[in-house]
Amino acid sequence: MSSKGHQDVHRAFMEEETGRRRTYPDVSNVRYGSHCEAASELLAFHGAYNDLMNRIAALKDGRLNHMEENFKVGLNDIPTLAELICHSLFFEVAFRHFLQDIRRGGLTAQNGFDMGETLALFVSHLEFLRTNEHVLLRVHPDPTVCTFLGASSWKRADAMEKIQSQFLPQMPYFEKLWRAYLT
Repeated sequence: MSSKGHQDVHRAFMEEETGRRRTYPDVSNVRYGSHCEAASELLAFHGAYNDLMNRIAALKDGRLNHMEENFKVGLNDIPTLAELICHSLFFEVAFRHFLQDIRRGGLTAQNGFDMGETLALFVSHLEFLRTNEHVLLRVHPDPTVCTFLGASSWKRADAMEKIQSQFLPQMPYFEKLWRAYLT
């Protein structure tokens, strides 16, 4: 199956599963944060992605190529899921808001190494999250407390719900991992 074929199968499958035609997030090595968006997508629709891989295998007489097989294995590998959760949480509570702030108009004279107050606030927020992980990792965390610049809601509430209800209960070590991720 070609990459184009995967995209078509993915869109049709996600429409069937969610009632909405979904495109997998664009993942780019030069677009900061894109891998974090993809992590949120995989976590929010974890069961659907497992089902999708089973469907792809069925279309290919039960045989996945090495990339497909690695993807399927990764969807059910606890350390890989823990890393996806770190990326998703980081993007939701910090990096997405930081990027929005620095991309707003009027900052053309500054580069990323000279962000002044915005960068200081961002670093301070990361330290707050690192030393007060319970604020984010408890059940139903408040986005106004957890997010950089105090967003009033989660952009990916679906991913946050799955993280809290399905994945974190399987990971009693996650607080330590989260602190290490932010260090």
